[in-house]
Amino acid sequence: MQDVDADLVTEPSALWPWLNETALESFYPETSYNDDKPRWWEKVFTADMQSVLVTPPILIQARVKSGLCEVPPTMQHMFDKCTAAYGENTKETGVFQKGWKRVTNMSEGESETSGWSYRPSGYTIKPVFGVKSHYWGDGFSLDLGDSADEMRSILADLKANRWIDKRTRAVIVEQFVYNGNLDMFTSVTVVFEFTEISGVFSHRHLHTFRLHQQPGTIGYIYVLLEIIYVIFLLYSLWKEAKIVRTSGWAYLTEPWNIFEIFNFILAFTVIALYATNRVYGTMALTAVKQGKDPLQYLRSVVNINLLYGWFLSFLAFVNIMKLLRLLRFNPLLSKLMSVFRGMAVEFSAFIFYFFLCFSGFGIIAYFMFGATATTSISISFSTLFQMSLGVFDHTELTEANPILGPIFFVTFICFMFLVLMNIAMAIIDSALPDVRNHVMPEEDRYFIQGLWERFTSLFGLQEATVTVKNVLKDGAEEPQAPREDLPVIVVRRASQNNGIVDESGNSVMAETGPSSSDSYEEENVTDDKDLAVVKSSTPLSLGKMLTYNDIQAAQNLLRRQYPALQGLEDPVIGLYDVGFAKMTGKGLQIHHSGRGTMHWVLSSYTDGQVCLFDSLGVTMNRTLQIQLCQSYAAFADQETNVLTVLVPEVQHQWNTEDCGLFVIAWAVDIAEGQDVSRVLYDDRKMWSHLEMCFKEEKLTPFPRLTSRRWRVGPTSAHQFTMVCHCEQGGRLGRLERCKACRRIFHVSCLAANPPRDGTWACGDCTF
Repeated sequence: MQDVDADLVTEPSALWPWLNETALESFYPETSYNDDKPRWWEKVFTADMQSVLVTPPILIQARVKSGLCEVPPTMQHMFDKCTAAYGENTKETGVFQKGWKRVTNMSEGESETSGWSYRPSGYTIKPVFGVKSHYWGDGFSLDLGDSADEMRSILADLKANRWIDKRTRAVIVEQFVYNGNLDMFTSVTVVFEFTEISGVFSHRHLHTFRLHQQPGTIGYIYVLLEIIYVIFLLYSLWKEAKIVRTSGWAYLTEPWNIFEIFNFILAFTVIALYATNRVYGTMALTAVKQGKDPLQYLRSVVNINLLYGWFLSFLAFVNIMKLLRLLRFNPLLSKLMSVFRGMAVEFSAFIFYFFLCFSGFGIIAYFMFGATATTSISISFSTLFQMSLGVFDHTELTEANPILGPIFFVTFICFMFLVLMNIAMAIIDSALPDVRNHVMPEEDRYFIQGLWERFTSLFGLQEATVTVKNVLKDGAEEPQAPREDLPVIVVRRASQNNGIVDESGNSVMAETGPSSSDSYEEENVTDDKDLAVVKSSTPLSLGKMLTYNDIQAAQNLLRRQYPALQGLEDPVIGLYDVGFAKMTGKGLQIHHSGRGTMHWVLSSYTDGQVCLFDSLGVTMNRTLQIQLCQSYAAFADQETNVLTVLVPEVQHQWNTEDCGLFVIAWAVDIAEGQDVSRVLYDDRKMWSHLEMCFKEEKLTPFPRLTSRRWRVGPTSAHQFTMVCHCEQGGRLGRLERCKACRRIFHVSCLAANPPRDGTWACGDCTF
């Protein structure tokens, strides 16, 4: 069919020429492209010589009843009768003879031909939409025959008996064609709507669909992909059901959870429509093979296929929105979206202002050029939108109005581009400085990388890396002392007293007890597990680092809750010569990283490994190395005297004050047997949670953003070589690191002759 011919039907009398010429030549062509008569095998094709008719063309009329309206008295001198608009309560459903004479008995009605009797069967799922109303396919319908002569005869009979009159409200031409080259069916529906004042609007509907399964390998691939999708959908539903069961009604408080529910509803609706479409498609093909009328099945397939396409589009939109949410894990796109969030208020006001201006131009264009260029308000708005994108036809406006056309065009372009677009760019530029230093949350930053690592680990392509750092070879944290002219402390076998050699070479005897500068009462470091709980002496201050009292109060609570844990001594002890007690089993210890650094870290011995957890990832200094050797010397390798300390990748703090909160949170989870490298805490709630724990005198797991971190690793490891010959238990006391070989050695089990500058070296490096 030629669309231009259908558009020319603007009055009822023009419909008959369209049916006799355009429609007839399209369905049953009587001449080929070179004006020859089509050969016998070409007569089955339509005008394109590619498609064949599945069923004869169908003509359906929707009518209204008479006597439903009255002509106003003031207009009766001009009109003697009127007709109502089409609707469910006004449509005609009777049985008539030719010429629309009402049947008085059923025997007369049964003898009449089709087209004059109401048929209720139509579109049971979706109506046909026109310009003024919608139609369900019921009405006065008939087939137009299997040949051009038969169709011409039927149309002539209908025209002679005035089948179209003033009570006609719509004429629907329906046809189904099949293109064997593409293996595609097409539904062609042309609707001609008749107004109450004899105007005609035309509207067309084309829908292409497939009934046969894709042949060959591609068909099996489609089936495989469909099965995989269903499996993933069921797996996702199972996981989401577990979350719902755990969260309860709180699950509905998260907007993206509601979005996920909507996604599942759409997915299963699409699957149901797909299955229904396949069933009706099979029934239609079976009817065609058996020579039965497949029209009702084909109508159902078209409507179900349309619904399937709509719901599939909604499902794709929902998943695209989920994908856009995942794009925030990309650093560059995260900054881009932060720009949009930063200018949301200003840009919303700009969009409202833009809409008002655009609407004004659209209405003016409709009034100015409505008779020629913009025949409807929708065409006016679409034309202006295309002009905003740079697609315009200046000649059309000039022809529509030689004076106002160019003025309107220049005004619109200047205002939209030079004014409004510059305002939009100014809003964007004002939002850019606020997001230049945008930092992604760790959960977002690690998501994609963690997902990729888990995917590759699933196939054995990647393993978590462990970087081993040997402090004997690494001198990055401190400059290596020169070996020549090195003043050393000579270490020999232990005696009751240590001899200190002054600069003149005279020997000065000194006892080996703690120095006066490191005076710390011994009773303060007892291993009493029944130590009373010590509360924080001052309230916690948001934005300030936890003090020694806060840390010790938390460790006392841990000792009371988990009496089997070793360690948990006052962090101050590690800074003095007395040192921490050696652990022999599972234990925890919070460390202060040394004077001048003000940073808290946590160490533990679980599952046969010594681990250090650091929320900043700072370089391990000498003080921290000595504290670790004091606590975990018993777990060093007996042959090489090497202590290995693993440093897993954990959640990092985003300020300089939260290190104490993280070590307490890790300590609680480690005591509970959790793997803290996979935990992601909600740092906004950690302060209030610790305050609550101190008030209740009980430490509980800290609030989390998610149950597990997506990214685990990499894990680094530090190795310390120790020199100790006394093998004493309890406390090792003072430990030092040799400036030459950088090994940790035990001072109290070796004799030493240090110079006054206090530079230490072991006996192996002295000789």
